[in-house]
Amino acid sequence: MGVSEAYFSSWADTGDQVEKEVATNYELGFHYEANNFSFGVEVFDQKIEDVVNYSDGDTVIYSSYASASGRTWVFELDYAFENADVSLGWRTRLVEGMGTIGGYEFDTYATSDIFGEWSPTEHVSITLSINNLFDRDYKDHLTLYNSSPTTQDDIGRDIRLSVAYKF
Repeated sequence: MGVSEAYFSSWADTGDQVEKEVATNYELGFHYEANNFSFGVEVFDQKIEDVVNYSDGDTVIYSSYASASGRTWVFELDYAFENADVSLGWRTRLVEGMGTIGGYEFDTYATSDIFGEWSPTEHVSITLSINNLFDRDYKDHLTLYNSSPTTQDDIGRDIRLSVAYKF
């Protein structure tokens, strides 16, 4: 998962007027592999103390709106077909809601993705992924929405096809 940038210094020259934030992060994961099957579960939790809120009269920065996120659970299943050089997988990401923060509602949401890869040669791989498979409307807690997390939904279903060649 990782940690989202909690404050973007390029938005304003704040000098020494902004105190540092303190974040406590916990990440726990489990991964199991047997033969051609793998299974993984991961959770990431971040708590931020002394959240940056800054105003110089012209510029207002509320980083808690941009960086706050609910507890995130990721479930993933993969299977590799040995003789066909094909692997298929499913990933579900569940983000727990945080209620109302600063007048904005941070709801619980879940998205599911499917993906597959075919390697016809040792140098070539072709990958197809469908992210947000069920075209779920949601607002990602970590996305900036022009200072308002309620102005737009995240992208819908996203289909990607890629071809890679390894030298």
